[in-house]
Formats: sequence, structure tokens, C-alpha cells
Amino acid sequence: MRNLPSGLVEEYIVINPGYKSGVGTIEPHYQVEIRRSDTPPATAQTIINNIQGENARININSTDNSQNLSSSHEDTKIFQQLKSQLKEANLEEIENRKMLEAITNMEHANGTPAFKKRYQEFMDVAANHAAVFGALFGALALML
Repeated sequence: MRNLPSGLVEEYIVINPGYKSGVGTIEPHYQVEIRRSDTPPATAQTIINNIQGENARININSTDNSQNLSSSHEDTKIFQQLKSQLKEANLEEIENRKMLEAITNMEHANGTPAFKKRYQEFMDVAANHAAVFGALFGALALML
């Protein structure tokens, strides 16, 4: 409570007494957080952040320990490697055509819900040719 020269009395509510221990020549003291009793407490706020785009993020009162994995360029590289290894494999024309079609379908479906189905179709066709594509199977599985 604070008495004003006009005779009115102001009433305050202590939110945080804020005791500070002394340091060096500064003596121990209080740094009080208050609000007037006739003002409402701060209301909760709703904040909506719409963050989009590759590697987008927001940090509020926190340390950013995230790691970004941007796969769009790497995905294209994997499909090019698959096609390159297919050419080097010298498969029969029918097998080669089936494999190329499966790779192309998978490439076009990349990033969509249909990718899983196209991946499974590719794996069915490539099952007999693990020696050709085996090194890339793990990278493809990470795209699921």
C-alpha cells in the first residue's frame, strides 16, 4: 500500500520479491516485481507461427540443436546412380526396360504418398539384381 500526498492510497500486489544477494560493493537488496491491484493479471496469449520451406525452423527462448537433412538434391543423385548402374549391368532388353520403368516411376513419385508403392514395385523387379543395386538400397529405404 502506498499513501499519496492527495490522501488516496494505491494498492499493489507483489508478483516476485526478487531478492538479490550482494556482490562486491553492492549490498543485498530486493528488486520487486509488482502490479497494481486494480489491473488484471496479464492474459495468456496465443501465438501461431506458420513456418514453411526447406530447413525452416523457429526457436523461442531456446538453443537450436537441430540438424537439417535436405534430401531433394541427394534424391535426384540416387536416381541418376540407379540409372547409371542399370546401364553398366548389361541386362537383357526386357529386364532393362522393366527396371528403367520402375526407377522412373519411383523418381516421379518421390516426395508423394505413392512413393512407397513405387519403391515396393522397384524392389520386386530389382530383387534378382541385388548385386547391381545393393549399395543404393539403403539410401532408397531412407526416403520412405
